[in-house]
Amino acid sequence: MIDIKELLFDAGGRITISVKPGISYIDLYDDSYAISCKEPIEFNVYNDDFIKLVITATGLVTVQLYCDRCLEEVKHDFNIDYRQEVRFESEGVLNQSDLQMVEYINDSILDTDKLITNELIVKWPTKILCKQDCKGICIKCGANLNIRECGCDRTTVDPRMAVIQDIFKQSKEV
Repeated sequence: MIDIKELLFDAGGRITISVKPGISYIDLYDDSYAISCKEPIEFNVYNDDFIKLVITATGLVTVQLYCDRCLEEVKHDFNIDYRQEVRFESEGVLNQSDLQMVEYINDSILDTDKLITNELIVKWPTKILCKQDCKGICIKCGANLNIRECGCDRTTVDPRMAVIQDIFKQSKEV
């Protein structure tokens, strides 16, 4: 948490502070992901002569994710590189419509953990893989195919073609 009340009345004022994230987990998609490495995030808040309040945050957060194919743990680095400007309505008063867009500022307090959480969600990968050529798991026995080949017959037949396959099997039997 960063108190920015004094900065709101200080034209040209600046606050620079390193904050270690206080969050240990991020909850997303009905799952909870551990934050394994929390480097301090550099926050810089600047009052641009009562025209706008400029907020920047830079740093690195590592989250423990799971591969979408084989379910192995994967460490994923999220590069935090955030910048937001909030306009002033008058000296010490921030624009209300801008404040509605930045939900991490409440009563002159900048909630750093909420800002970091929002950035992680925005940067969340759509596909998480342990490696580009991940083979996944066997659909029959559940073995991790990156570690060993299980020998199961994994051929699947389109249910719409099953009848035709039965006809071919019957013709081979004759």
